[in-house]
Amino acid sequence: MVGKATYVDDIRLPDTLHLAFVRSTRAHAKITRIDVDAARQARGVRGIFIGADIAKALKPIGKPYSDKVLSPSVCHQPKWPCLAINKVRYVGESIVAILAESRYLAEDAAELVDIEYEELPVITDAEEALKPGAPLIHEEFDSNMMVHVTGGGGDVDTAFRDAALVVHKRFHTNRHMGCALEGRATLAKVDADGDITLWSSNEMPHMLRTRVADIMGFPEQKLRVIALDVNGGFGPKAFVYPEDVDLLLR
Repeated sequence: MVGKATYVDDIRLPDTLHLAFVRSTRAHAKITRIDVDAARQARGVRGIFIGADIAKALKPIGKPYSDKVLSPSVCHQPKWPCLAINKVRYVGESIVAILAESRYLAEDAAELVDIEYEELPVITDAEEALKPGAPLIHEEFDSNMMVHVTGGGGDVDTAFRDAALVVHKRFHTNRHMGCALEGRATLAKVDADGDITLWSSNEMPHMLRTRVADIMGFPEQKLRVIALDVNGGFGPKAFVYPEDVDLLLR
C-alpha cells in the first residue's frame, strides 16, 4: 500500500451539496403522514424531496434484472420507486431526501422529519412468505415469489440409482452480506451544457450508466460514469440503488 488509491470521497468539487435520507424504521407499513416543515426551515437546507415529488421525474427503479438475464415471464419486476410512496417494505428504505450545504446540516435536518406509519404484518421466514394468503410485499403480484427458474439435464434417476452414496437433507444458511471498507458512494456534477459526470464506487459502471439514464429519461451519451478504486465489493456494489438516481434530483 502506497496511499495512491483514489476513492469517491477523495474527489472534492467546489460548492458540493450533500444528500441525506430519512429511512424507514418499519419493515412493512403504510406511510400515513410525512411532515417536513421543520426540516425545510433548518439551516443550510437547499431542497427536500418525497416520493410524490419525484414520481413524475424518475421511473421506478424496480427492475432488478435485464430482460436478457431473466425475462418478465419468470421474474417479478416490481414498481419499486426511488423514494417510498405510500408504503415501506423494509427497514432502511429511503422515504425523504434532504439536500443541504454539508453532510452534517443534511443529517441534522433529517432528524427533524416526522413520519407516521400504519403497521402492516411482517413475515421473517421465507417459506411462510410463500404460503397462500401471506401478506404481499408488492400487491401487484399474486405471491411473494420473485423468481422461479427450473433446469436440469441428463438421466437424473439413473445417476441417483447408481450413486455410491445419496444424502437427503434440508440445509439452512445464516443471513449474510458483503461488508466492504468503503461503503457505497456516489458524486455527481452537472456541466453547463447539461452533461452529467457520475463518480461511483459501483463495480459495473456501464450498467450503472445505462440504468440511471433510463430511469431519468436522460440521453445515455450525455452521462459519463467514472468508477474509481473500489475498496471491496463482494456483490452489493454490482447493482443500481435508488440513491444512485436520487443524487441527480434537481
